[in-house]
Amino acid sequence: MSTKKAIFFIRISVPERIFYPKISWNEGVDIRNTMQIILNGRVEETRSSTIAELVSELKLAADSLVVEHNRSIVRQDAWAETALRENDELELLNFVGGG
Repeated sequence: MSTKKAIFFIRISVPERIFYPKISWNEGVDIRNTMQIILNGRVEETRSSTIAELVSELKLAADSLVVEHNRSIVRQDAWAETALRENDELELLNFVGGG
């Protein structure tokens, strides 16, 4: 009798986001610009410029994380080089095994 194992992908729960207030440059505050992305189906603001920075900003464990960026899976070794742009669509998934 053979044993089959299955792998399931589960959309991660993204923590509540930090609100970045819009501050004008004449107030003397040096901030990085934010941009809007679509993260797991929700519009979010981020200061991250790469997938690696976004994973770090969200404080997610990368070991079991799968990232889909604009409908393409991005390997973890490419996260640092994969730039984020305004209105990019990302799905963050964890994979779990079962049997």
